[in-house]
This record gives sequence, C-alpha cells and structure tokens, in this order.
Amino acid sequence: MAKWPVWLVLGASLLSAPSAAEAQAPAKTGEFVKLCSSDAKQCFSKIQSVDVGIMAGALWAPNAKHKAACPIPDGVEDDTARALIVGWLGRHPETANLDTDAGITLAIKQIWSCRLAIAGADAKTPSGGPSRTADFLGYCKTRRNSCYNDILVVDLSILASQGVDSPLASHCQPPPDIATEALGAKVLDWLGKHPETHGLKINDSVAAAIDATWPCH
Repeated sequence: MAKWPVWLVLGASLLSAPSAAEAQAPAKTGEFVKLCSSDAKQCFSKIQSVDVGIMAGALWAPNAKHKAACPIPDGVEDDTARALIVGWLGRHPETANLDTDAGITLAIKQIWSCRLAIAGADAKTPSGGPSRTADFLGYCKTRRNSCYNDILVVDLSILASQGVDSPLASHCQPPPDIATEALGAKVLDWLGKHPETHGLKINDSVAAAIDATWPCH
C-alpha cells in the first residue's frame, strides 16, 4: 500500500462526513468479514478509511489510543492488505463482536507488528523477524505470538493465491477453523523435525509443513 502524502492524511482527518462505503460498512467485525466475501471494493474502502484514520490520529491527536495503533506498512499492496486483514479476522472469531474499526486496527497491528515499511518479499517476515527458517525458529522461541502470526500470514497468502499465477497457489491449506496457536504449533513441530528445510525462506518451509501436515494432493 502506497502511503498517502501527509497533506492528504490531514485532509482526510478533517472530513466530517463519512463516505458512502464508510456509512454502509457493518458496525461489527464479524459482519464486516462476511461483507468482504461479496464486496471487495467496499471492504477495502473501509480498511483504507481505518488506515488513514490511524495515520491522521498519530499525526494530529497522539493520545494513548493512537499510540497503541499502527498503520499498514508502506510497500504492502492493496489486495494483499485486504486478504491478510480479512483472513486474520476470519481466523480469530473472538474479534467478531468488536467494532469494525477496532477489529481492523487489531488485525493490522498483529500482522505487521507496527513495521513502517516492507522492503521486499524476502527481507523479513511481516512481524520483522528473520525470513530464513533456521533463524526464524530461534526467533519463535522468544516471540511466539509474532511467530504464530507470521505462520498464519503464509497460510493466508496460500489462500489468497488460489486461482492466480503464484508460486503458493499449488500448496495445500490447513482446516479453515484451526486456531492460530494450533496452526503455529503444528508447523513449528514439523519444521523442527525437518532440518532439510532450515535453509529455506519461511514462505517455502511453512508451505511445505502445511502440505505435509494437511496433504491435499
């Protein structure tokens, strides 16, 4: 996602009337996730509105609420941001009763851990951890929640790649109702038992772990 210039953020923060998409977006996160399955444009419009609000708040109203929120990092494509945020919310049903703004804000922070920019696909994981599997396993020993979210992002990327020309499109997926903690634990257990994967980037090693644990071929 290319971040808006500061003057656009300021302009957005001064607008008092919501857009049509903003006005129509469901108030609760669970209903918002359902909307996103049928209306990608309106879905992303709401995500973009929340993201701009976070940036504007950080610039012009730096209170405790906004200090706790993080915008989508620069360099994340719009479709990728939407797929990851909606996918994360769908995998965390405990967020269903949150206000939609709060749910989206939480998803952004959990997925990207307040990183300001994504330099490249192989630079680091979304949470800022190492992308090489051997190093990632060490990172997971002290950053378990961030580690689990990075594994979930690979899973959601596989889901988002279905039907498109992507190296991840041929991989399997775990059960749709599996909890993030259970997914992460099973993937880490498999990776720990397969040192031949430790030189791979985590996109490849996590996908291999998912294929082996939940085979679909």
